[in-house]
Amino acid sequence: RYSLERLPLSISHWLGYRSPIKVYKPPPLWRVWIWSFVGAWIGICVLEVVFLYGSSFEKRHVPMLIGSFGASSVLLYGAIEAPLSQPRNVVGGHLIGSLVGVILCTLLQRLPNFDSVDQQEAVRWVAGATAVALTVVLMQITKTMHPPAGATAVLAVVQDNVVDIGWLYIGVVILSAVLQLVIALLVNNIERRYPLYWWSPPLPQPPKNQLNKQ
Repeated sequence: RYSLERLPLSISHWLGYRSPIKVYKPPPLWRVWIWSFVGAWIGICVLEVVFLYGSSFEKRHVPMLIGSFGASSVLLYGAIEAPLSQPRNVVGGHLIGSLVGVILCTLLQRLPNFDSVDQQEAVRWVAGATAVALTVVLMQITKTMHPPAGATAVLAVVQDNVVDIGWLYIGVVILSAVLQLVIALLVNNIERRYPLYWWSPPLPQPPKNQLNKQ
């Protein structure tokens, strides 16, 4: 908060800062619904256009959309006050999920020489479950819980077109998370406020009567 205070209001407003001395009236519910629709629509469209028509992504057969970002859109545009929707959780959760998924896929599927397709499939479902479970624990440890990141992890192991792009998947996921975050900052701050915090929630303020006693 304090670093954002030093920025011009024309910039800090779009980063989620609001003056503590000014009262902000929340928009009517119907306008919240409209902005949620607009944000989710633009967010998904941008990702699809970037990965469908970007020449470098097209050459490497990158999927048009990583499915877990559909779930992230629900949080980023429809539940913007939730702790799971804040920037640290969005970017950190997807980063962990993509790293865990690609590493497990490489170690358990790409490096071993399997005797049969059935053996490979057996390893695949074990790797998928392990990727999700490990991602959950790492997000708990780092305080970056973001439910869609579980899907990010499992897709790196079980979805063929994602497995095929290998380590590039991590870059695709991070770029997707950053693009959606930027769009959330622009759309959500038109009439609402996002994020509530960037790294950790602000400490609760003591009641005014306690401050006067001190």
